[in-house]
Amino acid sequence: VQGCLLSCGICYVVLVMMTGNFLLSTYAIVSIGSIIFTIMATIRFMGWDFGFVQCTCIIVFIGISFDYVVHISHQYLSSNLNTRRERMDHAYTIMGETIFAGALTTSFSGIGLLLCQTDALNKFGVLLMTTVISSMFVALLFLPAFMYSIGPEEDQGSIWNTCLRCIYERFCFDEK
Repeated sequence: VQGCLLSCGICYVVLVMMTGNFLLSTYAIVSIGSIIFTIMATIRFMGWDFGFVQCTCIIVFIGISFDYVVHISHQYLSSNLNTRRERMDHAYTIMGETIFAGALTTSFSGIGLLLCQTDALNKFGVLLMTTVISSMFVALLFLPAFMYSIGPEEDQGSIWNTCLRCIYERFCFDEK
């Protein structure tokens, strides 16, 4: 659990630095956290001990869980449109089918793993399917609900504009 929290913390910092938007990064990391929670809940629900296979799966699937969420978030942020609705519609148009197709092809490999008689591969398949389904659900339904209702508009949440504004106010204002 500590490793997952540390990993998510580092990823949050990287997201903020790469996107330049702390609001979008916060929504993305909450979305990713919900996917990781789903994976861990599945391990608990299945009655598995948190062993080597599950630990390896968590490490691998944290990366996979970022994939769909970051793609939608990037398209939302890189849109030249201003309103939340326009930006989210743009992100859906550009990435929606791609995310669905990626989830579908990954699911096919997961189905193959589900059919394995080797316990480790079977567990890997269950957790892979859980990750893909929850990632698709979160990226195409949960995150967009955030974005439609409270997503950043124009340059809202931009750390670069905030930093520049602070510098301007500190050094360029006439103090009268």
